[in-house]
Amino acid sequence: MRKIIFLNEESNNDFLNKLNQVYDKLEPIKYGSVHKNGKIYFDDPQDVYDDDNTNYPQKPLDTLKYKVGHCIDQSEVARYLLDKAGIKNQVYAMFPARGT
Repeated sequence: MRKIIFLNEESNNDFLNKLNQVYDKLEPIKYGSVHKNGKIYFDDPQDVYDDDNTNYPQKPLDTLKYKVGHCIDQSEVARYLLDKAGIKNQVYAMFPARGT
């Protein structure tokens, strides 16, 4: 993800400031997950899957708190922050079949 900066168009400053504030909150989030036992995994998400399906989408505030989440978690944080900033947005998610 990159910060968006326009060198002209002074009327866009408020929008760009909001967008950059959202980026600044998203940038430190790493790919991984938080297990229900509280352990954070930064490696292969398959390491977290076990028989009791403890890997599940996090709430946006939890992803911001732990600064770790899978792609859907990070997408939901982006949506949450953009909504909160009053920026129209849409999130699309594609889920591959498990085991592929």
